[in-house]
Amino acid sequence: MSFAAEIKREIARDMPEKECCAMAELGALTQCLGSISLQGAGQMQVIYRSFSTTVGKRLLTLLRYYGQLDAASSVVKDPRFGGRFVTTITLTPADSRRLLRRLDVLRRDETGEDVFQGVPKRVVRRICCRRAFLRGMFLGCGTLSAPDKGYHAEFLVGDNARARFVQRVLEMCDIPSAITQRKGEAAVYIKDSGMIARLLATLGASRAMLEVEEMRTRGAVKQQVNRALNCDHANLEKQVASSRRQVDMITRISHLAGLTSLPRDLEALARLRLLHPEATLEQLGAMLSPPISKSGVQHRMRRLSQVSANLRTHTPSVSKEDAP
Repeated sequence: MSFAAEIKREIARDMPEKECCAMAELGALTQCLGSISLQGAGQMQVIYRSFSTTVGKRLLTLLRYYGQLDAASSVVKDPRFGGRFVTTITLTPADSRRLLRRLDVLRRDETGEDVFQGVPKRVVRRICCRRAFLRGMFLGCGTLSAPDKGYHAEFLVGDNARARFVQRVLEMCDIPSAITQRKGEAAVYIKDSGMIARLLATLGASRAMLEVEEMRTRGAVKQQVNRALNCDHANLEKQVASSRRQVDMITRISHLAGLTSLPRDLEALARLRLLHPEATLEQLGAMLSPPISKSGVQHRMRRLSQVSANLRTHTPSVSKEDAP
């Protein structure tokens, strides 16, 4: 079972507590899975089709329990879709018209005729109804990648008007999203892991949200460890390169003038560096007698560098008595 299917099964377990939320969710499912068949003589029939048995059962319960509608259902294997099972739910013409009016898809004009209103907006005025609407949209046309395969949530809504409306409802829940076109259909998607976790919390998918949060935490810890390791590796390489330069510098002094020509403090440090090329400056300072700090070692290394630079033209004239 895919991660998205697990989420749909989780959020389908809990039924709406309020009738307004049930209507908001039913309105979203109608937009995603419903179609209207014109029967002639002004008659129409609403038909739902879903490839998910979980979603089909949820939809049937909403129609019968909250809508008080006479809904007939059937499950058949459709060879046109690779032999997948398709749940079909059909309403009578009278119940179809009654449902569309309750969902504000149909509204009577001044002459008493029913007029299509397009995407209903009144169903998301309350916070609880917004969550129910998004839950219905996810059940009907939503998908979500498994956390270990990347973060991507998507609502394949079909047309741009519905996509903009879904995006607006997400923004009302503090979940920013974007719209793209995929195979001629509009899709609302979310890529940010934090926003996906918030979406799951909004849908009521607590278990899936915890799984995403756990994966996010693992990823953050892994990034911190990698940064620390990279930093330590860079510092080690920098230390090794600096030690190599110091050894080359001291070796040059030894060949051209001899270490005994150096002041006692510089000679002691030079010999320690040759004996311990892997030691840090702090460790070298601790080996001296008396010990000195890292800054003291750095100061003496700069003096040794000056001596090495002067050897380009003449040998060092400094004597041991000149040492501070």
